[in-house]
Amino acid sequence: SGSAVINCLVTVQGALADCVALRERPAGLGFGAAAILLAPQMLMKPATLNGRPVPSLASIPIHFKTARPAQSSETSARRIVPPNILWTEAPTYSDMVNAYPPKARAEKIGGRATLNCDMTAEGRLAHCEVLASDPKRYGFDIAARTLVRQFKFPVATPEEAKTAKTVSIQMPFTFDPTMLTDARPVVGRPSWAVLPTADAMRDAFANLKTASLVRVMLVCTIAPASNLNACLVEKEEPAGIGAGGAALGLTPKFRVTTWTIEGLPTVGSTIRIPIRYEPDVTPPK
Repeated sequence: SGSAVINCLVTVQGALADCVALRERPAGLGFGAAAILLAPQMLMKPATLNGRPVPSLASIPIHFKTARPAQSSETSARRIVPPNILWTEAPTYSDMVNAYPPKARAEKIGGRATLNCDMTAEGRLAHCEVLASDPKRYGFDIAARTLVRQFKFPVATPEEAKTAKTVSIQMPFTFDPTMLTDARPVVGRPSWAVLPTADAMRDAFANLKTASLVRVMLVCTIAPASNLNACLVEKEEPAGIGAGGAALGLTPKFRVTTWTIEGLPTVGSTIRIPIRYEPDVTPPK
């Protein structure tokens, strides 16, 4: 048995994101990490300011109790991983709107569902069970079952296929009624899955004739398969030396998550990428 306290950002839809473990007892046994993995099952009433929902922070205590002895290490068990992994296929914002449950759509009701799914050797999700669906009897669990078929994780080798079969994922789906009326897509905040290496950064900026600090701000659209496209240079310093073009050459080396921990898509949204490069001006010995 054990316990943990996690601190999370409560989104305007009431989902939990960016959770961190504040403390765990006993320490060092993984209760904090286990508590964070439960976050997709939770839905909270969002804070409000002037009558409108706003993001807020919440600390949540979670207790783990068992009356049974620990299982043998020989017993096979699936490993739970977070939902914001590097999917090569995932539902888009349009898919979420199309799957919105009819009854909830008619009443402009928001909701959320979380499914626990096993990953197959092909990187698909199967054998999904409903962990939570709120509010009930609005069909959010049915909509989630429809959307979960669209996820695909990259599996390229027999060893990766073997590993995939040992994974379970708790997949959250958040439906916001503003999806039905607002022209601005309701998307989640992406997180980085792959970043350029230090060597790639040096190669990209190696031909710039400057000894000063280089700063570039790129604006890109998140595309399917976790890639970036339609990237533009919003700002570059110093100007006129080709820093923006050099930074654009790095964009294939960025990969972002296409599904977020709070259960929202990121495909189709824009992301700003601040790039900072400091030339090595150390004189040779």
